[in-house]
Amino acid sequence: MNEDMNKAYHRILFDKNAPGEDPDAAARERLHHEFSRKRNIVMWITWGFLFFEGAMMVALMLVFVAESNTKTLIALAALFIVSFEVTVLMKLWYWVVHTRLLLVREVKEMRLELAELAARQKPSQE
Repeated sequence: MNEDMNKAYHRILFDKNAPGEDPDAAARERLHHEFSRKRNIVMWITWGFLFFEGAMMVALMLVFVAESNTKTLIALAALFIVSFEVTVLMKLWYWVVHTRLLLVREVKEMRLELAELAARQKPSQE
C-alpha cells in the first residue's frame, strides 16, 4: 500500500509516472481529455469576451449615430477604437494560449511514448 501511495504522490507532484512504473493504458485518453477541457475553457472565455466587446461596439455605434455633440462623438469614436483593439488583443491571447496548450500536449505525448518504449524494452533486457 505504501508503494502505491508513493507512486500516486509522484504522479501528482511531478505529473509523470514514478521511476520503474509502467504507463497505464488510459494515460493517453486522460491526456487527451485534460487538454480538450483546457482548450474548451480558453475557447469559451475568448468567445464570451468577443461577444461582449461586439455588443459594446454595436451599442457605441448606435449612440454615435444618435449623438450630435462633437466632444461626445470624439469620445465615442475613441471608445470604439479601444474596444476594437481589445478584440484584436483577445484574439492574439487566444492564439498564444492555444499554441502553448498544443505544444505542452505534444511534449506530454512524447514523454508518454518514451515511457511506453522504455516499458516495452525493460522486459527484453531482463
